[in-house]
Amino acid sequence: MSAIFRGLIISGVLLSSQLMAEESKVNLFIGLDLFSSNNTYKYENADFPTREPSNDSAGLKFKGGTHISGGWAFQGYYQIENYDNPIYDSTNDDLNEFGVDVIKSFKLESNVSPFILVGLGYGWMDIDGYSEDSATEYSLKIGGGASYKFSSRFEGVVGLDLQQRNWSDIAINNTKFDASETSTKLYLGVNYYF
Repeated sequence: MSAIFRGLIISGVLLSSQLMAEESKVNLFIGLDLFSSNNTYKYENADFPTREPSNDSAGLKFKGGTHISGGWAFQGYYQIENYDNPIYDSTNDDLNEFGVDVIKSFKLESNVSPFILVGLGYGWMDIDGYSEDSATEYSLKIGGGASYKFSSRFEGVVGLDLQQRNWSDIAINNTKFDASETSTKLYLGVNYYF
């Protein structure tokens, strides 16, 4: 994990701690998002032409965090993502990813709140026949959406994220591949507040 990535995660945790200290009302929540993503990959190798295929994916995101008065929220998540086509070959496993998001919401009326977010993630996928037995990735995303309060405890969420992933370099038969991914992800979810 790069020093920049670790620094960004630590900064997010410190920001969340500072916001919690400044505000008196903190609500804990857990939630689930269902998402569909359109992804474009860029494969680079000195011995072959650069390729940029598309590959859709879908998955589940389990999340939990704190919603702080003032419109700020901080959440951690674990998601499982399944691609329509293999990224490397037919031995690909699902992508597993952990990450953090910082969210700022803006209340328009009693039940609707648009929001913006920024997030970081780190994931891995089992592969076979390469120099490594797993491919890892780190991601940066920005996004926005809106939430709707059905009650004091239940909230629906819809959003759109733009994401950039950089995958670890792997090799097969002494040929090294460098892969990156640009994604547009649409999701629907629900949060439950404690």
